[in-house]
Amino acid sequence: MHPLHQVVIVGAGPVGLFLSIELAAAGVPALVLERLPEPDLTIKAASVGVVGWEALQRRGLGPALQAEHEAFLAVMMPGLVARFGAKGMKKPGGHFSGLFLVDQELQRDPERHMRPIPQEALEKILNARALELGIEVRRGVTVHGFTQDETAVTMETSAGPLCAKY
Repeated sequence: MHPLHQVVIVGAGPVGLFLSIELAAAGVPALVLERLPEPDLTIKAASVGVVGWEALQRRGLGPALQAEHEAFLAVMMPGLVARFGAKGMKKPGGHFSGLFLVDQELQRDPERHMRPIPQEALEKILNARALELGIEVRRGVTVHGFTQDETAVTMETSAGPLCAKY
C-alpha cells in the first residue's frame, strides 16, 4: 500500500494553488500535482476580479498582489496613454464581454474594481504562499487515471501510484 495523502489536487494553476492554501488554512494537508515541469508563461488571464481580489486579500496576499498590479500598470499604462490619450483612460471598473462599459466614477464602491495582474504573476504569488505553508507541489507529474473505493482514491501517475482520501 502506498502512503495515504489527505487530499491530492491535480493542477498548480491559480485554482489548484488557492484551493491548497484554503485547505491548509483549515488544517487539511494537500499534495498538488502539476504536469508541467515549470510554470506556464503563456499569456492567459490578465486580471483578477473584485471577488477574487478580496478573497486573496483575506488570505494575506494583498500586499504582494498590489505590488504586481502597480508593476503591471507602470509598464502598460504609458503605452496605453500614448495610444489612446490620457483623457480617454479611466480605471477599469468592470466589463461585459471585454467591453469596458462600467464607469468607475458611478460605482457605489469605486475601489471595488478588477485589477490587471497577469496570471503568471498570480501563480508566482500563490506558489510562494503554498511553499510558505509547507504545501508540497510536485511538478512534472502527469495523472493518467484513477480508481476509487470506499476508503481512498488511487491515482496512476507518471511518478507511480498515489493514494488519497480525497
